[in-house]
Amino acid sequence: MSEGMSEGMFHRIDPRPVLRNAFSRLVDYPHELFAKQYLRDLGLSWDTIRGKKILDLCSGSGELGYIAAKKGIEVVSLDNGTQNWKRVRQFSKPVPNEIIGDVDNLTSFPDSSYDLVITHDAIHYLGDLSLLIANVRRILKEKGEFRFNVRTNNKQGDHIEKFFTLSKEPNESDQQIIKEVVSLYENYARPFE
Repeated sequence: MSEGMSEGMFHRIDPRPVLRNAFSRLVDYPHELFAKQYLRDLGLSWDTIRGKKILDLCSGSGELGYIAAKKGIEVVSLDNGTQNWKRVRQFSKPVPNEIIGDVDNLTSFPDSSYDLVITHDAIHYLGDLSLLIANVRRILKEKGEFRFNVRTNNKQGDHIEKFFTLSKEPNESDQQIIKEVVSLYENYARPFE
């Protein structure tokens, strides 16, 4: 020990909290990338959804809800909890505001309760699109939006990807959007999986 220094001047630093924090960020990194792409596919970003109440239909493993909660953004994740979903969930982190329920039946949600309802790569799993849109509109707040995307491959192998936005109030373009979505799935090879 050098002159003028006492043994009490040095203390051992416990590296475990620093390592835990670094490991947690590393583990969350793929979830963060997935959530960012999820939003981008719907024409959204963390900034555009901040401060909004959001319902994620067919949320799957709930990565968007998990990462959004870490950013202070409220996302309610709704999925039907199929066997495959349960298998995926046993390896992922807990998701705040997670609901297992019938994604085709939104009657348990109060009127005008969400700013944004989204579904990502899952519209083809839902039942009657017209009925779904009517149910979503009921739970949207004034100026709320329903955003969903379609991913499919045509018979020549070309990848088709498009997102759609519907407002709370019905308008003349709604039937055209419904026809386009149905056509994408009827005229192309299969949903992108």
